[in-house]
Amino acid sequence: MAQDSNTARWRHALLKQVEKPGRYLGNEVNATFKHSDEVSFRIALAFPDVYEVAFSHVGLKILYEILNDRPDTWCERVYSPWFDFEQALRQNNRKLFALESGDPLESLDVLGFTLQYDLCYTNVLAILDLAGLPLYASERNENHPLIVGGGPNTTNPEPLAEFFDLFVLGEGEQAVHTLADAVIEQKKTGISRKEMLENLSKHEGFYVPSHFTPRYENGRLAAIEPHDPNRPSVRRAAVTDLDSTPFPVHPPTPNITPVHDRYAVEIQRGCSRGCRFCQASQIYRPVRQRKPETIYELTRQGLENTGETTLSLLSLSAGDYGCLNPLLESLDGLVRSRRVDLQLPSLRVEALEDGLLHLLGRERKGGFTLAPEAGSERLRRVINKGNTDDDLLASVDRAFRLGWQRLKLYFMIGLPSETDEDLYAIVDLAQRARSVARRYRKSAQVTVSASTFVPKAHTPFQWAEAIGREEIRRKQSILFGELKRLRIKFKFHDSHSSLMEMAFSRGDRRLAAVIERAYRLGARFDAWSDHHDPEIWEKAFTESGVDFAIWRNAIDPDATLPWDHLDFGPKKSFLREEWENAFAQEHREDCSYGTCYHCGACGSGKVKRQVYLPETPDENSRQDVPKHVQFAQTPQGKVLSPKAPGARRKIRFKVAKKDRAVFMGHLDTMKTVLRAFRRAGISLVMSEGFHPSPRVAFGPALPVGVSSEGEFFDAETTDTLPASMLAEHLSHALPSGFELLDAMDIPRRSPSLSEAIQHMIFRFDLPENVDEAEIGDALARYEAAAEVMVERIAKGKPRPYNLKDRLAGLAAEGRSVTADILNETGGSVKPLEILQTVFGLSAEQCHETIICKIDTQFRTSFPKKRSSSSKRRNRKPRKQG
Repeated sequence: MAQDSNTARWRHALLKQVEKPGRYLGNEVNATFKHSDEVSFRIALAFPDVYEVAFSHVGLKILYEILNDRPDTWCERVYSPWFDFEQALRQNNRKLFALESGDPLESLDVLGFTLQYDLCYTNVLAILDLAGLPLYASERNENHPLIVGGGPNTTNPEPLAEFFDLFVLGEGEQAVHTLADAVIEQKKTGISRKEMLENLSKHEGFYVPSHFTPRYENGRLAAIEPHDPNRPSVRRAAVTDLDSTPFPVHPPTPNITPVHDRYAVEIQRGCSRGCRFCQASQIYRPVRQRKPETIYELTRQGLENTGETTLSLLSLSAGDYGCLNPLLESLDGLVRSRRVDLQLPSLRVEALEDGLLHLLGRERKGGFTLAPEAGSERLRRVINKGNTDDDLLASVDRAFRLGWQRLKLYFMIGLPSETDEDLYAIVDLAQRARSVARRYRKSAQVTVSASTFVPKAHTPFQWAEAIGREEIRRKQSILFGELKRLRIKFKFHDSHSSLMEMAFSRGDRRLAAVIERAYRLGARFDAWSDHHDPEIWEKAFTESGVDFAIWRNAIDPDATLPWDHLDFGPKKSFLREEWENAFAQEHREDCSYGTCYHCGACGSGKVKRQVYLPETPDENSRQDVPKHVQFAQTPQGKVLSPKAPGARRKIRFKVAKKDRAVFMGHLDTMKTVLRAFRRAGISLVMSEGFHPSPRVAFGPALPVGVSSEGEFFDAETTDTLPASMLAEHLSHALPSGFELLDAMDIPRRSPSLSEAIQHMIFRFDLPENVDEAEIGDALARYEAAAEVMVERIAKGKPRPYNLKDRLAGLAAEGRSVTADILNETGGSVKPLEILQTVFGLSAEQCHETIICKIDTQFRTSFPKKRSSSSKRRNRKPRKQG
């Protein structure tokens, strides 16, 4: 759906005022566009962090594709605006909008937040405020969108309860359909917002905070009282069959590089290893796996539709996937044919085998991470980690023997019953691991990372005492000193951030006032260490009359917890039993393949474990993958290395860049074009060396915010199709705003684009507040001047140059100015330099100027290059002695 011209105009003006406008475009390949008058339900999925972080989140992509597959629904996205864009919105009196349509968020039916991390809570309020919405649920009326929260932080949503109308607890794949149906029904029947929430609360997974009231006694939470005694608690929603649950194979591809630039496939959900500190291993029980055949097909389609060069197989514990080795062997041909790196980001120490490491490191053997969590075997028994020092050292030996180069060891400090002896055990284990690694590689690097333990809701350690700031720093100091002595790198988390996370993970509704006050004081992006300001939060707690230390203390197991009315699976009695087992150092085996401990997660058989093994008896929920299944029989689809490639050839493509695409930077445009080649299935010739890359060369960088009627790039390929047909395939794979105009074969030895392009013609349409007479006077002064100096800063030093040396011509007709810019190897003129130096335009006037590159002219002749033999003949003799 195209934006109306007025919306596009003010959106373009805003984007010219920010450092990374690519964050706010919404024109990604596979983004969904619909007509608002043809749908009954509109929702924006909000992630309270910046684009690069938010884009990596798989859960949001799952819901995006599920909702947009409904013909009656349009699901859009919104991410936290960075500081400069927030400022631009406020200064221009504009409200935050949905990425795809550009419509203000207040015009939608639902704004759904994914709550992943406690220190993003002020970003939630920033999004609401910038959208022009009341922060508190009690202040909203029938005309406001419903504010819904989901994600892992709904395990204890009480600190945010005052701000949200509704929370979705647990897994949202089916719940979002229930939500959409309820809103559509409300709009048809005209029932009130209150009635709709009442109806939703009868469904599993829907928690309406206004239906429960906390009661306090002597400054402590005494009870969470339901308004309806017949519904004293809310049980999470859970997927019963992961294999048949939709997973996105057409996810949007990023405009700018995200934190995790990859196509990710969820191979299993849940982990029943039972680490006692781990919230995810409790709330996502039982383990449910996808069939290997399903994973293969999702991978094939996803790689084709995104053009990504990295594949990540997601799981809380990928090594526990029953058919992991057969799956990786089946994927090996697919990822090799497409030159894709394969990642398994979560492997247990004891899961690393030679074959697995060999498959993972086929493309590139860089670094890998192991998570012992605790330095001593005693403490690992306390937390139920279940592996030994020998397991770790054996995995290190395998990895470095097979050519891996770097190792990162991940630990936690402040775990229950930890002593200084456990800290020194971390140092000892890291030193031994390095010694093993250096048997194979003398330069092997080992890095130790230590985060601070935070007690989490619905875990056996939810009652534990958390260490204070001084104790955190003391433990970090011990590790820092000892590891520095051994020349082992050490990374650790900010102590104040850990304390804040402790407060929010176990806090109650009294924290709402603190979050609002911190937001008003300017707290934003607290998950970023360089933007977390402890003074703001300390002031917010003081002014709100709340002592956050109360949530750091040990909790009586018989006390009321802020989340007692929320049922995420494991029963409180089971968690308490595990709390006692921890101090008895009693280990519990993984229940996926062994004994059932009746924790309550399966919900009387509603949700069953789903485990696939290569060859097992048909027993309980274990489902056989017969030996005769050959994964290679799955259709291969397009591959980037055809069996019978033609001769190498070079094709020059010409593409127009307009609309939202003008705000994509040069490097992001290059990545976008390379992904498009992969999606189009066009075979590109790769460079030689350790890190092969496609042989695609681009012309001079086009400034951000400037449109073009013709940009060029040269690509070497072995495809035998005519250039026009390849252009047609590529055209369909490019995102909105790119229009492929032409493609032609050129000699492989022809000069590069940087050498071939001689002139670039730009047109500047100056704003109406620039007087035409002043334009003429400025041009006259320019023509009369012997030189017009521009000072450009390069590598921190001023580099002045004469503008007239790099401009072949400058002319004006009314407010339209044409500039003929020479393509110089030392750096061409920047359009903004012309506007500011020649015409004296202010920054605001430059933002309002519409700039377009209207033509590119190529050289007709080139200076003859000296041959290498003549260079040798003319070389000066070297001095002797």
